[in-house]
Amino acid sequence: MQRKITAMYFSATGTTAKVIMHIAGMLSVQLAGQLHCHDFTLPAGRRETVVMSPDDIIVIGVPVYAGRVPNVLLHYLRSVVGNGARAIAVVVYGNRNYDDALIELTDILSQDGFRVIAAVLLSASTLFQIYWRKRDLMKTIGG
Repeated sequence: MQRKITAMYFSATGTTAKVIMHIAGMLSVQLAGQLHCHDFTLPAGRRETVVMSPDDIIVIGVPVYAGRVPNVLLHYLRSVVGNGARAIAVVVYGNRNYDDALIELTDILSQDGFRVIAAVLLSASTLFQIYWRKRDLMKTIGG
């Protein structure tokens, strides 16, 4: 049976989605797993309850708002059923401090029945700097 890798994210600007899809995509290739995507940015994406199985891996990401997991997501995130699946928690923040957002997300996932195997904190401003440097380098070398 093929392992299920789920990319799950809230991404108002698209940055968190890109990060989560990249991580989950790499995992699905390395582990020969089947990649699933669950975008819960819009309210319609938060209507269904997500239920995982013990062999699944979920890569779940949210942006940081005022140093926390966005309030609007708390109820939905607490409804996700982990059933012992492995989870990689990701928070993406801008120029402000991330405060307790990462520990808040890992706590929610643990309470939902996930085994959190990794926690990732990513600065969106760093991502943009890397992108612009790469773009400028490609222009310089004619790519």
